[in-house]
Amino acid sequence: MILQRMDEFCKEMNQSNKTNDKIKILEKYGHHDESFRKLLQSVYHSSVVFNVTSKNVKKYKETKYKKDSKDNNKDNNDKDNNNNDKENKDNKDNNNKFQEDYIVTLLNQLASGVYTGHDSLEHICDFMTAYPQYESLICNILDKNLKIRISSSILQKVFPLEFPTFHVSLANNYNPKYLDHGNWFISRKLDGVRCLCIIKPDGSISLLSRNQKPFHTLSLLQQELANSQMVQTLIEKHGGGVLDGEIIDNYEKDSFKKIMEQISRKNYTLENFEYRIFDYIPIEDFQRGKSNLIFHERLQIMEQLFSPESFCSIYCKLLPQSPYSKENLNEWIEKLQTNQWEGLMLRKDTVWQGKRTNDLLKYKIMHDEEFQVLDVENGPFRVIDAKTGLETEILCLSSITIDYHQTKVGSGFCLEDRIKFYENPELIKNKYVTVKYFEKTEKSLRFPIFKSIRHKV
Repeated sequence: MILQRMDEFCKEMNQSNKTNDKIKILEKYGHHDESFRKLLQSVYHSSVVFNVTSKNVKKYKETKYKKDSKDNNKDNNDKDNNNNDKENKDNKDNNNKFQEDYIVTLLNQLASGVYTGHDSLEHICDFMTAYPQYESLICNILDKNLKIRISSSILQKVFPLEFPTFHVSLANNYNPKYLDHGNWFISRKLDGVRCLCIIKPDGSISLLSRNQKPFHTLSLLQQELANSQMVQTLIEKHGGGVLDGEIIDNYEKDSFKKIMEQISRKNYTLENFEYRIFDYIPIEDFQRGKSNLIFHERLQIMEQLFSPESFCSIYCKLLPQSPYSKENLNEWIEKLQTNQWEGLMLRKDTVWQGKRTNDLLKYKIMHDEEFQVLDVENGPFRVIDAKTGLETEILCLSSITIDYHQTKVGSGFCLEDRIKFYENPELIKNKYVTVKYFEKTEKSLRFPIFKSIRHKV
């Protein structure tokens, strides 16, 4: 009776504001009840998103029952007895249709996109109808706030596995003075989406963005990992771990715009992509934000796990790493310019830290940053007519104005985008976009180029 226990738990939690009391109540209800912990995790874990709120549900329910009431009144003149029998049967069936524990399954289905839109509202309303005494509690669950005045630090302390601390390593801009100390490795900087693959000791696998949001388009990658001997070896030898890498569409010529548009689609499975892995962190070290394994030791573990003899993968591949020297760096910079790569990454052969650090540097000729689109500007644009082969002129988007000193960005748009944003300016106006530029001055950006609309991942 999970809802009953959760309701009793909320009432007890609201009887005290003392941290120690709240910890004892959490331990009382959660330590021996996995369903309770899963429900609590669904509510308070930031990576779980239901894509529906109690406000949506109440509005839908009100509209739905008004319509049902109207339909019932219309038929009441000659079907009173039949309707009463049907209503009694429906109530009985509805109460038997759901067990209380179904709330955990329902929330998982909402979060993973099994139910969306009208279907999600319909299922929630059906479940609420079966348990009207818990309607207020269900609404709080959907809004991800049980109103028990509790902090994430308390949840992490009591249930460290369900609420792990999320630490991500971030790079600073390249500065040659840091390279004078210690050994370093060089690799290509990929133009994709950061992905952390968390493999727990129980075999569960999560694919999360750097903002701890789950990817719902990477089911093929998740299936490949779940069925692989590599994951079993990782669990047996190391108790699980975290693979840190980048999702790209193509290693030879990666397209940030293309992968961003696909990875955040609803009800979509990404098929043509690569997961290029550049680091491994033991799971307990990841949770505490620091690992004592230095980089070449972590690299050895990755090379063993991803050797052709132990793991033949369609999607997962290691990102090549090269020992640093001044001569080697110059060769990599030549490759960067020749192949028009996003940039280079330099990693110090030292311990891993889950924060921004000078032990991880990014070398870029062009920089990129997110800006908000303030306005759009349209104008004539010369194109080749596909039918006649002659040059003609059309009206379409010519530039956007971003919130950095009213800088205008007119490069980087393909013809399809120019036409789309001309016909539907709301698709880009007030949105956040990623802009690539050579230099940022006090008054504008030098050589700004549009890369992509920034989707939330």
